[in-house]
Amino acid sequence: MNTRTANVDITYNGQNITIPMGQFKTSVSYTDKASGECDSIDIDIQDSSYDWLNNLPTKGATLTAMLCVNNWTKEGDNRKLDCGSFVLDDFSFSGPPTTGTISGVSTPAASAFKETKHSKTFEAVTIAEIAKSISAAAGLGLVIDADLSFKLASVEQSNQTDCEFLFKLCETYGLAMKVYNAKVVIFDREAYKKKDPAGTIHRADMESWSWKTTLAGTYTGGKIAYTDPRSEKDITFAIGSGERILECTEKADSAVDAERKLRAAIDTANHGATQLSASVTGEVKYVAGQTLLITGLGKCSGKYYIDKATHEFGNGYKTSYELSKVEQTAEEAIKDAAALLADIAVISTPAYWIVHYSDIPSLGALLLKLADAIWSNQKGTNITTASDAINALSKAGIIKNPEYWSKNYTAVLYLDKLLINAANALGL
Repeated sequence: MNTRTANVDITYNGQNITIPMGQFKTSVSYTDKASGECDSIDIDIQDSSYDWLNNLPTKGATLTAMLCVNNWTKEGDNRKLDCGSFVLDDFSFSGPPTTGTISGVSTPAASAFKETKHSKTFEAVTIAEIAKSISAAAGLGLVIDADLSFKLASVEQSNQTDCEFLFKLCETYGLAMKVYNAKVVIFDREAYKKKDPAGTIHRADMESWSWKTTLAGTYTGGKIAYTDPRSEKDITFAIGSGERILECTEKADSAVDAERKLRAAIDTANHGATQLSASVTGEVKYVAGQTLLITGLGKCSGKYYIDKATHEFGNGYKTSYELSKVEQTAEEAIKDAAALLADIAVISTPAYWIVHYSDIPSLGALLLKLADAIWSNQKGTNITTASDAINALSKAGIIKNPEYWSKNYTAVLYLDKLLINAANALGL
């Protein structure tokens, strides 16, 4: 049987140094960020023989890395994650014993992109055209996955680097931007949040986790005041309702421009209102910008967007995620719960329960609790009536109000069978 392994393939200035690097490296950390910050890599080394001290790395040199796992979840499960290219921007050494850290970032070596400030006015131009001009000047490619066909009447770059100006411009219109593998990548974060989850992580997969939510900074609507450039009239544009209204201070060229900026501001303010951090055994399948379905955490379960993924190689391989909940996606968690319950024969038609989980209050919560509690199909008892099942589930703490379920187990077709199967699967 082949051994499970994980490794990082590294090139330095175009030469593969994976094997010689293996003599020195003690750990590797790769951070993949969805937007706003550059990806980064840090390689810790031991250098007792002064191989690196006598041949110091060169600032501005290029580094590439590929995460590789072999026979990971089963024999033959071989996968890779391309971390892209990095520019070496920092290195340090200390001793004794002689150790060092070599660090790289995904932004280009050209200082103009992230260090030189410019002032310039763009008129009658699209964001795509601005991004094309800036990326070409920095020697970078450009990848756009968003509708950027709309024109902006006027945009001012005021004493800003190209990097910070383009990021701020994208953020103003609800777009995510990062530099990956020598390319500027721009995408619509809200559209990405609507995509199907790339995979599922259950509580049992997590080595550790933490969850937090806040009402502060979340909004149900907003308004923006601007001066119409043609009529010179002051206009207020508003969307949504409720007590928590965001006051947007952005300037606008038109009602359409005002709406784009206001919706983007609300989405940005609300993003991250509910956050989850989770560490798992190393995983190369998921990248920042994708969504995951998190299960097994009760009401904290649901669909989450990957803001950042950090991969650490050293004493084993671990991946840590920083996630933001995609709100109002209870159905996604119900779908996953129904699929799990079908896998262990508690229900036979998950599609039915996805349609009917909201027919009576608390049924959706019950499905989530059952999926969370049932780890395997134990079938340790032989309960045959809904009343006995309700009693058993109540004793186990799955059901808090047995009287409610005793009155309502006939309110939804097949609910009695679900309760009986669940009690048996739990071995109650």
